[in-house]
Amino acid sequence: MILAVTGFSYQSENVYPLSKIILPVIGILICVLWYVSEKREIEKAVLWIYTAKEIEVMYFQSIFDILNRGAKFSKGEPVEFQIGKAIVERQLKWPFRKFRGQATLIAIILLFFLMQVYILAIEIIL
Repeated sequence: MILAVTGFSYQSENVYPLSKIILPVIGILICVLWYVSEKREIEKAVLWIYTAKEIEVMYFQSIFDILNRGAKFSKGEPVEFQIGKAIVERQLKWPFRKFRGQATLIAIILLFFLMQVYILAIEIIL
């Protein structure tokens, strides 16, 4: 939205000139807050995964192995399932093995951050 408003500010002559600097600064602040917020949520998710893994190992190890299979699948390793008498093997498709969720998210945030810095630099220089 900040990018859209910034783009609109370049198309309109009625926009206060200082807004062309303020909008990218707000965009940069949003990117920083977005990054910090996502890192916090990822850390909380990791806590819950470790808690669930602890419970699974302590009480259900002989019954099921969901979290280990999920970790293997996420790394791109094949995972076997027994459905009835059939053994089914699943593996994360090749292109998706390379895109780790956290790294992809950080790349997106960094891209938006750099766009805002670029717009701010243009406004300061010109």
